[in-house]
Amino acid sequence: ASLEENLPIVESASNGWEVIFDLASKRVELETLETQMVHVDFWNDRRQAEIVSRRVRVLKDLIETWESLKNQLDD
Repeated sequence: ASLEENLPIVESASNGWEVIFDLASKRVELETLETQMVHVDFWNDRRQAEIVSRRVRVLKDLIETWESLKNQLDD
């Protein structure tokens, strides 16, 4: 899934169309998944562990990309 697929577009009254990214829920999901990953039996189900690991990477990339873009705009 691309970044654009994960970002719903809404109309803003002040500046036309803008992208809203629910960063807070992404961080909560990431924290939840990372908590799962530290359990000793996490890798017992290798297939599920790989799915969770991939999702963690995607979430980290999304969050880092968003924060980078936000920092560039703030500067």
